[in-house]
Amino acid sequence: MPLIPFSGRRAWLALSGVVLVYYLRFWLGYHWPNDQTVVWGYSGTAFFDFVVTWIEYVPWFLWLALDRRRYGEAVR
Repeated sequence: MPLIPFSGRRAWLALSGVVLVYYLRFWLGYHWPNDQTVVWGYSGTAFFDFVVTWIEYVPWFLWLALDRRRYGEAVR
């Protein structure tokens, strides 16, 4: 993590902010330990594991792939 600013890729810098969404798992587990959500049918931590994780990381992986494609596979 401390060397991410030297990578030169904005996607990696964004990861340090996206990682903070992980704390939402504990909030969901506290507020909905056994109740299921209306739309997805998962309880607190399961909702995070199966839904929020995808919402959190799929855009980041797409950004990383586009960044890699734009700048090529060469390592700086």
